[in-house]
Amino acid sequence: MNIFDRIMLSLYTLAVAVVTLLIVGASVNFPPGWDYMELGRLLTRWEFVPVAVFFFIFSVRFLVSGIRRDRPSKAAITHQGELGDVRIAVSAVRNLALRTAQNVRGVHHTKAKVQLSDEGLLISLEVSVGQASHIPTLTSVLQEEVKQNLESSTGVKVLGVKVLVVEMSPSQKHRLQ
Repeated sequence: MNIFDRIMLSLYTLAVAVVTLLIVGASVNFPPGWDYMELGRLLTRWEFVPVAVFFFIFSVRFLVSGIRRDRPSKAAITHQGELGDVRIAVSAVRNLALRTAQNVRGVHHTKAKVQLSDEGLLISLEVSVGQASHIPTLTSVLQEEVKQNLESSTGVKVLGVKVLVVEMSPSQKHRLQ
C-alpha cells in the first residue's frame, strides 16, 4: 500500500468513526435534545452529497485493493528452462554482489544497489576501504570480481559496476599475544 492509500485510509477510518459516533449519539439522545430527526436533517443537506460521493469512491478503491492479488514482482531475473521458469530475485543478486565485494581485500564495508534492465544488470556499490589501499587498483579489482561473479552465477550480462568510495577506514592492526 502506497503512502497516498495509507493517508486516505486513515482519513476514511476517522470519518467513519465520527459518523458512527453521531448515529450512536442520536440513538441514545446524546447530546440531550438531539435525536434521529436532527441527524436526518443534517445528513439530507446538499453539502453531504459530495461527502457521500467521496466515501463511495474510496470505499470502492479500498474494496478493490483488498481483493486484488499481489502480482509477482517484476524485479527478478527470469530464465526459461525445460521444466519451467527460474526466477532470481534482485535482492539475491544484491546479496551476492555484497558478499563478493566484501571478499575483496581492502574493502571493509559495502552497500549495493542493483538495477535490472532488458539489456542486463547495473550494479552500484558504496564502499569503505582501508587507508593503506591504492584506490584505483582496489576499485578496478572490485569491479572485475563483482562483474565476473554475478555473470557466472546469474547468467545475465553485467552492464557496469559503479563504485563510490565513501570512507577511508583506518587499517585494522592485529594484536600479537
